[in-house]
Amino acid sequence: MSNHRKPDQILLQCIDNALTKFGEGVRESIYYYLKRDFGLNKENIPRKLHDFQKALTSIFGEQGAKVIKRMILTELKSTLQLENQRNLTFEELVKQLRETKLY
Repeated sequence: MSNHRKPDQILLQCIDNALTKFGEGVRESIYYYLKRDFGLNKENIPRKLHDFQKALTSIFGEQGAKVIKRMILTELKSTLQLENQRNLTFEELVKQLRETKLY
């Protein structure tokens, strides 16, 4: 079992929850385009976050990608009970999740 399995599962669940806020159909369409146009399978997103972020920017533009990242960040903070950590960026929170085993 991979060392990153649990943090990756948490991250993927938070991504999934954030995308579901747009509706099930939209979420599934996003995953479809990520796979078709960018070669990103849903399960690989946590290990390819940079590619995921680039793909979101390509699909939704800079502002749209920021909104989605903010939604994912909110999900992560809620899941990890870190709502009071206002200054953490998406990247910092993911790094902290993996390094300190916040789960």
